[in-house]
Amino acid sequence: MKKFYVTLLSLAVVGTASAQVTNTTVVGKTLQSPVHNTKAPVENPTNAQKATLWGPNTFSNPADWTFVDNSGSGDDWVIGTTVPSGAFAIPGIQSTTAGDGFALYDSDLMCSGNQNADVIVAQSIDLTGNASVAVQFESYYRAYQGACYVIASADGVNWTEIPVHSNIALNSSTANPVTVQANVSAVVGDSATAWIGFRYVGGCDYAWMVDDVCIVTLPDNDMALIRGWHADIITDYEYSMTPLTQAREMIAGVVVENQGGMAQTVDVTCDVTDGSSTLATSMQTVTLNPAEMDTLWFSTGFTPSANGNYRAEFSIPADMVTTNDQFTTSELDVNDNYMAHDYGATTALGWDPGAQDPTNAQASHSWGNVYYPEVNQEIRGVDVNFASGTTAGLYLLVRVQEMDPSGSIQDPLIFNNEIDHTIDQSEIGSQITTIVFPVPSILEAGKGYMIDVLKVDGTSGNETFNIGASEGNDEDADFGAFGFGPYGVNDAVNYYLGWDASPIVRANFDPTLAVEVNTLEGVQVYPNPSTGVITVSNDNGLANSIRIANTAGQIVYTQDVNSEVTIDLAAFGAGMYVVTVEGENGSLVEKVVIK
Repeated sequence: MKKFYVTLLSLAVVGTASAQVTNTTVVGKTLQSPVHNTKAPVENPTNAQKATLWGPNTFSNPADWTFVDNSGSGDDWVIGTTVPSGAFAIPGIQSTTAGDGFALYDSDLMCSGNQNADVIVAQSIDLTGNASVAVQFESYYRAYQGACYVIASADGVNWTEIPVHSNIALNSSTANPVTVQANVSAVVGDSATAWIGFRYVGGCDYAWMVDDVCIVTLPDNDMALIRGWHADIITDYEYSMTPLTQAREMIAGVVVENQGGMAQTVDVTCDVTDGSSTLATSMQTVTLNPAEMDTLWFSTGFTPSANGNYRAEFSIPADMVTTNDQFTTSELDVNDNYMAHDYGATTALGWDPGAQDPTNAQASHSWGNVYYPEVNQEIRGVDVNFASGTTAGLYLLVRVQEMDPSGSIQDPLIFNNEIDHTIDQSEIGSQITTIVFPVPSILEAGKGYMIDVLKVDGTSGNETFNIGASEGNDEDADFGAFGFGPYGVNDAVNYYLGWDASPIVRANFDPTLAVEVNTLEGVQVYPNPSTGVITVSNDNGLANSIRIANTAGQIVYTQDVNSEVTIDLAAFGAGMYVVTVEGENGSLVEKVVIK
């Protein structure tokens, strides 16, 4: 179903999920992140009791470390208290011992375009008798196109890379700091000459800082369930809400990681539940070496047949660390009318007009989500949360656009429905605003639709456009959220995925909302759709007033008639027009599409 050829803002998906998209355009660096008040990511969490075998090394003595510029570019690590200072500088690390030094790779400042450099312990470390070990450290990193690695070697010559921070979305940051654990058992476990270090590979990115490095023991047997979804994020989407009419089989997935020091084989059980009873059960077996992970997908065979809340619960047999042997996904809310990606507002998507570079805030831009209906159904409106800080009076377009069969989210997109809206002060805050289309339109099964809210005009000064969003439930792992704006290299305007949060822009199928009005006998509008010319019939020869408006609310045609009339709308361009015919005996309101 989902075939994406897209412009990506990020590729922040764990394990096998990264195969779902093709990156066609490079997005530019930004001086700010669009996601406000985000929760800190957790990397390789474990609650096992660990013994410290070496460290913590706080970088207070630079002589404890050596530097290797693998690319020969001259871009290298530094140790000290100097913070990043490039054109897109991020703050210094707030690690436990930042005051006495830390390791910094300031990719943005050096910016050679060819960066590959290591900071390595100056002396080997004896880990004899300790087969299950990990490098643990405090880190702060903002992602662009670079890659971060812990490196390990048993001889100081042949090095193995262990990726870290690979789950951080482009232009997003880790917590400051985040504690990271990298399993190096397979490389230096039980080694008398263990070498460890950190490698940055990039070009002209942001910065990475490392501090308070330890080597700690790991339990031999610790398989962990670390991420999961109640729906297929590869070929479909994990919706937070869906009408019962749009319910589909729950294909659930879970990421399993071997966080112990020995190879393990375990059975992973997936139960679909409504909170009170188990509705379906399936099982798979997985074998993983230390530090390996895999994503398992379960065809549960269960499709919701009634409104309610449904989730997937994964489990493995108890091992040496039982706190990560279960994982419960977010819930799917099956209801009468709403389809959504979000789980309620925990943050906001928007740009600060007071930032050093206000380009994004002042430009015309939008936030929205991608939807694929399971069956044909009329969309009657869109539910939106205009978050706190939004400027009242902003002029918007609420749009539904059909993606072409290739699955591209880029133009040319096919018009489906649209209505303009001016934000009222009463709509700003935590509440949901329902914006009703004058005339409903059909979303067809198997086709993709982009539903967004566009700030139409460029603005200046302090005007702000914030859309409430949710993050923390892994809701954008399916790349369902998108933003339109000048986010590309050299401020290229396009649609971009990968925002790590889902805006509250919901499809509303409530049949009691918009309805076409026709209480006039003998009056019809045809053909529809049209290449430009339409006819308004008047079989009874009564006096009627015709008014035609575009989706921005602008009147493009008016006439008083008492007979059939032919109207040419081609000059006003393709799109949807609302034809209103009013007379003493009633009225007609009908949407007409001009191709």
